[in-house]
Amino acid sequence: MKHGELSNTVGYSFGFRCEDFLIHFKESTLLDKAFNALFDKARRAEVNEEVLSFMEYLYRNTEYTVDLVVDRENYTPELKKLLDDMPFNRVVLVDKLSQITTRLMIGDLTYYVDDSDERRSLVNSPHTRTLRELAQEIKRKRE
Repeated sequence: MKHGELSNTVGYSFGFRCEDFLIHFKESTLLDKAFNALFDKARRAEVNEEVLSFMEYLYRNTEYTVDLVVDRENYTPELKKLLDDMPFNRVVLVDKLSQITTRLMIGDLTYYVDDSDERRSLVNSPHTRTLRELAQEIKRKRE
């Protein structure tokens, strides 16, 4: 609903990948892995500001729904706390990538946004986009 407009039509819903796209966990060195074993890895996570700013734009300036696609095993209280201040409408918990495919097929998600070629190919849907592709499509629709 944008500008108080009520309708029976469903708007587009963009599912942004959380892990390794919006949030990057530090796991590259042995020291990082040791800290992750002692503390929750979400405490040391880094946020991709480019993805966050695009989500903010969609959330604040468009009628589109912004969803976060999160692996159920990673959805810890620490990750919830990290995500609290981020601009999104709902969290979509998944156990495997085929669940994203199903949500795309039934219309629960309109597009799945992820920069990983491997994950997008495993979702196996024409409704997957990279951040750059989605930005170009939104720009064309807004003009």
